[in-house]
Amino acid sequence: MKVIRMVAMGAIFLIALGSSAHSASFFNTLVSNAINTYEDQDREVIFDLDKDNQISEGDVLLAWARYDNRSQPLPGDTLPNGDLYSIVTQEVQAFSRSDIIDPGTPANPFDDFIVYDIDLQPTQSAKATALGLDLGSLVTLPGGLEAGTAAAALYEDVGIDLVANSPGDVNGDNQFDMFDFVERIEQGNLDLVGGFGGSVANPDETDDHIKAGFFIQLATTGTAADDPLQNLNLLGNLTLLGGIPGSNDFHAGMSILFDSSPVWEFGDDVPDAADNPAIPTFHELTVTNGGISGAADLVYNDAPFGPENPFFFTIADTFSGGADINVWGVSTNSDLNVTPSAIPEPGTMLLLGSGLLGAGALGRRRKKKDG
Repeated sequence: MKVIRMVAMGAIFLIALGSSAHSASFFNTLVSNAINTYEDQDREVIFDLDKDNQISEGDVLLAWARYDNRSQPLPGDTLPNGDLYSIVTQEVQAFSRSDIIDPGTPANPFDDFIVYDIDLQPTQSAKATALGLDLGSLVTLPGGLEAGTAAAALYEDVGIDLVANSPGDVNGDNQFDMFDFVERIEQGNLDLVGGFGGSVANPDETDDHIKAGFFIQLATTGTAADDPLQNLNLLGNLTLLGGIPGSNDFHAGMSILFDSSPVWEFGDDVPDAADNPAIPTFHELTVTNGGISGAADLVYNDAPFGPENPFFFTIADTFSGGADINVWGVSTNSDLNVTPSAIPEPGTMLLLGSGLLGAGALGRRRKKKDG
């Protein structure tokens, strides 16, 4: 019994050693067979590709997020501020807008609302791709991923707190903007790629989605002039603590198209119940509890560019020519959710099997000797 116990303990140690040898902070903080929730702070920009000064089909939202902690399951785990980030690019696929105007109290504009339901998808349109806004143009992705399916890439060991510190002019174009953050994050180690269309484990996934909803209160005049989604110029007045008036949320359910860990797999059982709590959809990765605020006060002091806000700028329209494309900044926060399960490496299983066989042989030898 003593020999068997020692061999089994050695095998468990080898499993743990194999896990840590191939992973860093994200994979090391995962808890097996439970929904793991990571809370973030995001910075996001809106590319007004059709130059109509409002959210419309084809516009692109590019974001990066810093993950601060794993809040679930308890007791949780705090992450270093410079460690775990994601890059996300998505485009407006379709949206609906409806006005809720209260004719009974025209003197009280607080009764008037505009409601939006927005469907997004991984950035893939011809114009956005030509401008380099799809994920495959922004970062280097693993081979074998179908074009237009990837929306998000998760990196660790980035090594800088980008909420508090500027990355500088990383791409050397003499301009400090969102693209410098993206290139700096890509210098970390790639952990996951999320997107649409199913994974190797679940190739038939059909309900991947990214959705946003807004219930915008027309606070001043009761007209669309107070709606920042119809007048993007208003985003220049909204601060980190001053969100879009009213309420808003976004949520997503995606497939994991790639993961770099040989010792974790991810189940297709994370619920997204934001649309219908009674009938949730299930995914390998979800984003929940998303909220949107302003970014007008996010100024970085970075010589020779600072003080400067890198989330409001323009890019040249090299696709159709003409005027530059305006880019507007917002800030967001949300939760990333996955359900991992540990899988021993083949070499570890071989060692475990050999150890148990050896223990059995020793047991039989001792029994024969005693006899």
